Amino acid sequence: MISGCHIVPIYVILVVLTFLPTGTFGQTENSADAPSTSTQSASSTTPDRGEPQSAGQNSAYVPPTCGITHVGQCLKDLGHDQAGIWTSPLRIRPHDAYWLVPFAAATGVALHYDAQAQQDLGVDKTRIDISNTISGVGLYGSIG
Repeated sequence: MISGCHIVPIYVILVVLTFLPTGTFGQTENSADAPSTSTQSASSTTPDRGEPQSAGQNSAYVPPTCGITHVGQCLKDLGHDQAGIWTSPLRIRPHDAYWLVPFAAATGVALHYDAQAQQDLGVDKTRIDISNTISGVGLYGSIG
């Protein structure tokens, strides 16, 4: 088990990773795919926001990205992502059955045999300790 003195450095690492510049983790736009802004006139507007560009501005408006200075944008992005995740079953199409049916069958088989294997193995303190250690490494490794 990980003691309290080990949790503090892990928490500090988590906080630092959370507030690093988002460019570190984000995807970059391919300049070949980006629309050219040099052909736009000074009075044009950006397609997404409708905000006018100034006469000397060479690039389109870029909305704020999630970060320490834009916490509201982080919450908005999180809500948008969660809405997409929770409503994804509403967007299932017939061709999704090619992967969904085998996945559901494998999950059902695994759940059935998991309970049976647990009864066959019984309770062993050593296996429980090893399992807890592996679980802790996986948890804190994913945080890192």
